[in-house]
Amino acid sequence: MAITPKFEAIKVPEGWMVSIPGNMTSTGKRTRRFFPSASDADKFAASIRKKYREGRRGGVISHELAVMASELPELYGVTILELARGFVPRVGVCSSETFAERYDRAMLDDECGGKI
Repeated sequence: MAITPKFEAIKVPEGWMVSIPGNMTSTGKRTRRFFPSASDADKFAASIRKKYREGRRGGVISHELAVMASELPELYGVTILELARGFVPRVGVCSSETFAERYDRAMLDDECGGKI
């Protein structure tokens, strides 16, 4: 049985750290987030715990891929929903993650390198 992550803020020389397991990042690698205060780290840890409890754990696609996908409707003259309806049955992949949730996760993972 897998160990459930605790997502606790830990005091380190750089400030406060929260460790995120690889199965919750888009890269598949463990990530450490650092915060200047314990309250900021605790808020972040609480948000990650909530997402973990709700089952939103896996990285689906990278931020760059999401941006490229958002440009597809213009190229083909269809809506993103029409594209998804045609693609999902072919590959058998489905995610209940909304765009807002994916965006939040991209911001938490700092996938865009702070360029938004």
